[in-house]
Amino acid sequence: MAHMTNITSNVLIFKIELPSKNTQQISVNEFHKDRREPYPKVIRVYEKQTVELFESKYYLSVYPTEASTTIFGVNQNDIHFKSQEPTKSSAVSLIYGPYKDIAPGTFD
Repeated sequence: MAHMTNITSNVLIFKIELPSKNTQQISVNEFHKDRREPYPKVIRVYEKQTVELFESKYYLSVYPTEASTTIFGVNQNDIHFKSQEPTKSSAVSLIYGPYKDIAPGTFD
């Protein structure tokens, strides 16, 4: 059973109760709103619109995290600026990590 809690105006926390104490495998998908903005905000009809993305190199967790790797699937030709260089990259992805011993709620 999942319970949803709103801890801030833009973060939702779900508590999931598993049926037993045996090891369980779960998948987590994140869906984001309000982390992208048109860039530039105003363009002419014939100009190419781009998007500015605000994202963390860490997976957002309420728990201390032993290790985290974040992979962004994106065409390298479409990237104009990165505030932090990835650990690895390819033509179709940026990889940040693995990072070790991350405090709860870390966003960088």
